[in-house]
Amino acid sequence: MKQVLTLVCKLNPSKKVTQKIESTLEAFSNACNYANQNVKPSITSKTTIQSQVYQTIREIYSLSANLAVRACARVGANRKTAKQKKRTVKEFKPTSAQLCKHRDGNYYIHIQIKDDAPKPLNSDNVIGVDFGRTDLAVTSDGKKWSGKEIRDVRDKYFCVRASGQKRASKGTRFSRRRCRQILKRLSGRERRFQRHVNHVISKTIIKNAKKSNSLVAIEDLTGIRDRTNQQPRSKTERRRSNSWAFFQLWTFLEYKGLINGVQVIPVTPRYSSQTCREVGKDLGVLIVTVVGMVTLMKMQAMSC
Repeated sequence: MKQVLTLVCKLNPSKKVTQKIESTLEAFSNACNYANQNVKPSITSKTTIQSQVYQTIREIYSLSANLAVRACARVGANRKTAKQKKRTVKEFKPTSAQLCKHRDGNYYIHIQIKDDAPKPLNSDNVIGVDFGRTDLAVTSDGKKWSGKEIRDVRDKYFCVRASGQKRASKGTRFSRRRCRQILKRLSGRERRFQRHVNHVISKTIIKNAKKSNSLVAIEDLTGIRDRTNQQPRSKTERRRSNSWAFFQLWTFLEYKGLINGVQVIPVTPRYSSQTCREVGKDLGVLIVTVVGMVTLMKMQAMSC
């Protein structure tokens, strides 16, 4: 199996080079917007888009042949993605997948490296991972990560955003501008904090699994929001549920497991919310572990 890793390297260009980068990024985004506006929205083929606007893009925006082709390809790819999500492509900003201007104003180059993934560990041991909101993750080897901190952080930023957005539409001109500046500065902090927490959790789980020569069984919670949103709940409960980043933790576990040769097995979450009436303990992680072991045995039997 192939694995793709992205290395992010910071660039330190001179002012002259920076101006050239800025003008190239601006021209590329304008070319994408031109192609998107002048080609029928139903057309998603990069070849068809290229045949209609390639020459015009090169003449108007003075792009090289490669960049003109990439602009047409980007429009086609974004349209295909938008079509799957039943949306439309509105506009393109001056950023690319290879050369990016980050929030700090500096330029970074993203280098993708494709290599063979390590051979998965051959083991009969399984570490079950039970996802939740009260506890973000509970493992069968005794590890637990509380969700209280991330819940408090999310509630804090929600209140700050709500207050800032309200004040940004009222008050004096200075106070409105100040509120918009604060909202811009706070933008992304909550997301970065959640990402950091999920990185720490996934790294620890995969590290322990590799150390104990075990596989990892996780709950497949696909579609859980569609099911839970049908239930009557308060606005606060709905917001907390919809901001639960379980899928990000899932993807982090999968790619870290792939790098370290630890197989991650999604299993059905059925009955994983049960508790023991005698001891009052959550049996979710135990059920996930057992189902993971059964799934592993089925996979081994099919490979024989």
